[in-house]
Amino acid sequence: MTTLQVRQVEKSFGLKKVLQAIDCTVEPGEVVSLLGQSGCGKTTLLRLIAGFERPDSGQISVAGQMMASARIFVAAEKRRVGYVPQEGALFPHLSVYENVAFGLAKGPGRSRTVERMLELTGIAELRAHMPQQLSGGQQQRVALARALAPEPRMLLLDEPFNALDANLRSSICQDVMTLLRRIGATVLLVTHDQREAFVSSDRVAVMREGRIVQFDDPVRLYRQPADAQTARLVGAAVFLDGAMDGDGARTALGFVRAANRHGAGEAVQVMLRPEQLRLVVPEQGVAARVAEIAFHGQYSSLRVILETGFLREQAGSAGSPAIEFLVRAYYPFEHQIGDRVGVQVVGPGMIYDLAH
Repeated sequence: MTTLQVRQVEKSFGLKKVLQAIDCTVEPGEVVSLLGQSGCGKTTLLRLIAGFERPDSGQISVAGQMMASARIFVAAEKRRVGYVPQEGALFPHLSVYENVAFGLAKGPGRSRTVERMLELTGIAELRAHMPQQLSGGQQQRVALARALAPEPRMLLLDEPFNALDANLRSSICQDVMTLLRRIGATVLLVTHDQREAFVSSDRVAVMREGRIVQFDDPVRLYRQPADAQTARLVGAAVFLDGAMDGDGARTALGFVRAANRHGAGEAVQVMLRPEQLRLVVPEQGVAARVAEIAFHGQYSSLRVILETGFLREQAGSAGSPAIEFLVRAYYPFEHQIGDRVGVQVVGPGMIYDLAH
């Protein structure tokens, strides 16, 4: 049975329409991310599913039970949907044990449930600690244990790792998602971090201006984004002007085969990922010059300018702007600023209308 179904949900606050015709489905045991920039409607959708807000129209059902429609609205506490907010929102006057036990019905099984959650989330030794004695990562684990204790039908995570520093965020996110997959939890995660969405999720719903513009698995989303805006959101991208020619387009880097069906006019925009551009000897690719090198640790990004544009730039002559783009180079490489190189394109590119 499908855990979550959202059908044609809309929501406005005053005159501002925050959600428009939202459709999405989350299957049992699936991890789905809502990805988008601030203000796109991610958290509002999560709050509607949790029952903290009522939709203006549309339907929301969980495990086959209608939670919100034109005639039905089930209160948040009766939905059996776990919710972990950004900051964890622990009760400062309660210990870790008491925070996890909060909301559980009193009875012989209560203590066993709390102990099981503490063990499951790796915080059993912290049971007597107060929230202010915990690190950010430990607080998030407590919030997760509290949300899992009532055995919810699904778990909603609202940017739960946002307050952590980058290194801790990555490790805690990985640990938490490994745990949730091990227990088979159904999860809807709100994030604005593309890497977090890709690492965590079976599928990603990209939101923009209150709509879901693409709902896909991470690989297809990265390789075949629905439009140029989505391409930029989910990773570094190189855009080239092109002219359609059979099953691809002619560009300044040569012919690029199309990765998508395209029925637009002759003038198009071709999207490539930086790793699709390879540096070779000048005779084996399109001639270019290295203008700038930035070290990122795992790789270096090289700003290269096609040689005709580079020579114009050096001479200070006017004319059409130089064609330049970033190329990723991995260890070992020996390129220096000013070096003459060749650029090759590897694999197909996405082709979009210039209007995109």
